[in-house]
Order: sequence, then C-alpha cells, then structure tokens
Amino acid sequence: MNAHLLQNQQMRLPCGNTTAVDPVRIQYVLRGVYFHQSTDYQNDGVFDSSVHTAHAVNSNTEINIYHINNPGQWADGVAPGIGPSNNLATKIWKDYDKYLNGGGSWNTAKLLNHEIGHNLN
Repeated sequence: MNAHLLQNQQMRLPCGNTTAVDPVRIQYVLRGVYFHQSTDYQNDGVFDSSVHTAHAVNSNTEINIYHINNPGQWADGVAPGIGPSNNLATKIWKDYDKYLNGGGSWNTAKLLNHEIGHNLN
C-alpha cells in the first residue's frame, strides 16, 4: 500500500480540475497482524461495534482493520471507529468477496487507504 501512496495521482473530480498533485508524506508501518476467524459478524450493520469490542488489539494506538464477508452491505467500508466508539478501527465488506473470487487487491488497497484516511483526521 505504501507503493500506492507514492504514486499519488490527479484527482478525477470535478472534471478538468487543476488541483496540484502533492507528494504524499506518510507511509504505513505494520506493528502486528492478528487473525480472528468468525462468521458472527457477516451481517453486522455499518455502525455495529461488536466485532471491534470482541477482537480489538491495542485499539488506542493502532488502527484495527476488519475484513468482513458481507457483500449485501450498502457501504464498502466505514471509519473512524465503529459505532459510538472513538477507537481506531475500519471495516470493509464488499472487496473481501471480490478478492476471494479473483478480483485482485487493487480495489481493496484503494478502499483501505480511503478508510484509514478517516482515522488520521
């Protein structure tokens, strides 16, 4: 994902905009990877924080990312925090199903960069 950040591109909206393409001066540093497999959260709502409550690790200092298989969800992802919490968290839905079916990682990287950006505000 750092490679995607280094290749910052011109904004596409509005058409014909002249916004400068500034260099991105952030990179991700991975501190830990934790896998929790469960089918309990496949139908959770956008602002349902139960997955974060059950599985968060270092939630005050690290962004927790939940990749949930719920292709029927109306949103692709949500952040910052989940529900009423102020914890650093992101949930993404639809791209998980696409990834499992050979959709590649490009869309997931774009979506994840977008959602993590909300946590950086």
